[in-house]
Amino acid sequence: MIGTKFFKTAKLANKTPLKILLKMVFIVFFSEMLLMVLFHLISVPTDVTIILDPILLTIILTPVLYVFVYQPLESEISRRKQIESELLKSRDSLEKKVIERTSKLAEANTELQKAFDEVKTLTGLIPICASCKKVRDDLGYWKQIESYITDHSGAEFTHSVCQECTKKLYPDLADEHGNV
Repeated sequence: MIGTKFFKTAKLANKTPLKILLKMVFIVFFSEMLLMVLFHLISVPTDVTIILDPILLTIILTPVLYVFVYQPLESEISRRKQIESELLKSRDSLEKKVIERTSKLAEANTELQKAFDEVKTLTGLIPICASCKKVRDDLGYWKQIESYITDHSGAEFTHSVCQECTKKLYPDLADEHGNV
């Protein structure tokens, strides 16, 4: 297990393609040089070297390339897939929030539009008779102030008699404060 620990610590920290390529070239060169020195030391004939060299090189390079190339690439692909999955979840979540908020805004706009449609405002100068308090409408007709305001604002009136008028109109029914 010492070899596995060494290979794990020797993994490429920065997995750029150039660094992976340089690492592979170094490993192939070093392995080939080691084999040539070994063949020379044990005096292996050239015709046997031609056969043994690619076989031993493959045996040496397969686990090395697995550890230094395949595993880092596999972990990088796995990491990217996980990130992609998280991004898709985030996007879906954001889309749901946008739909919810758009719906709420549409409801609020509908409510505001209803309120706006119900609101009638009186603006500008309103001609009113100084004596009878009738109001002249846009067509030139004189109307009671109550009907004019009701037509132009949506307000409705209810009638009653104030304390001062109660004293004037019903002096025998009203007390000193104008209450009946």
